[in-house]
Amino acid sequence: MPDVNMPGGESFVRQILYGKGYFRRKLGISVTTAWQLDTFGHHAQIPQLLKLAGYTSFWFFRGVSGWSVPSEFLWEGLDGSRIPAFRLPHGYANVYGSPNSLPEFASFIKEKFNALTPFAQGPARVGLAGADVCEPEEHVPRMVAEFNQQKDAPFHLQLAVPSDFEVVVADYSDSPKTGVVAQRSDRPVIRGELNPIFQGTYSSRIELKQRTRELERLLTTAEKMGVLLHWLEIPVDDNILWRAWEPMLFNQAHDLMSGVMTDDVYKDTIHGYDFSKRIAGDELQARLEAVSNRIDTQGDGIPL
Repeated sequence: MPDVNMPGGESFVRQILYGKGYFRRKLGISVTTAWQLDTFGHHAQIPQLLKLAGYTSFWFFRGVSGWSVPSEFLWEGLDGSRIPAFRLPHGYANVYGSPNSLPEFASFIKEKFNALTPFAQGPARVGLAGADVCEPEEHVPRMVAEFNQQKDAPFHLQLAVPSDFEVVVADYSDSPKTGVVAQRSDRPVIRGELNPIFQGTYSSRIELKQRTRELERLLTTAEKMGVLLHWLEIPVDDNILWRAWEPMLFNQAHDLMSGVMTDDVYKDTIHGYDFSKRIAGDELQARLEAVSNRIDTQGDGIPL
């Protein structure tokens, strides 16, 4: 989950290209769920960028203006683009750590269900059964089955993925079942940025932010030189620049970009930036030379 406030827009677009490309190559699927659960705030152009990139929903935890904001709404960007947003009021691990026996599990899950009721826009609730850097709880599928077998079960539990819940929410209304809530007229609309969160992260380990901006400049300039070379029908290996983009995109993970990790992680982050800078600098120089070599300096005048 990358930070989206400090890196530039071109970096965010590369995150999308890299992430969507990976899932297409490895799994043959197109990702349509934007998963920004732990990111420290979200700028106001995110809805437009996500819609243009083919996303149909946005899931998050942080950044709303107040505790009473509902868990399902439409988020409107600067240009008027709207994307269905799904907020997790009690965090992204609200049903993790569940008991391993039915009576305790039933009490646990009822409590979690009721805690989400003030924010829900319909009868369904969503609870994530995972947390940061944790193994799956093997007892959960069994507990879900046993809970549903109770004759007096107050509701039905379903193991699902985010897109399944999006379909359920869309079914709340009489609109066509598109799988998203964008067709619904009763969705609250929230406009503008979902900020600020943890403002101190904008200056913590400031050199990480400075290196990010420097590398964005190097890499995008090298890409522009590549466009000129393609126009001049000179072969260009774009995979070289992707080797430089990859560590940079990794280092834009919200905890790394924010400078809140340990010293050892910080040192590894700096090494990743140095690696990217060497590749980007060398490739930019090579492309500049290739363009310069095609400039005709014959005739009158002073070549610059």
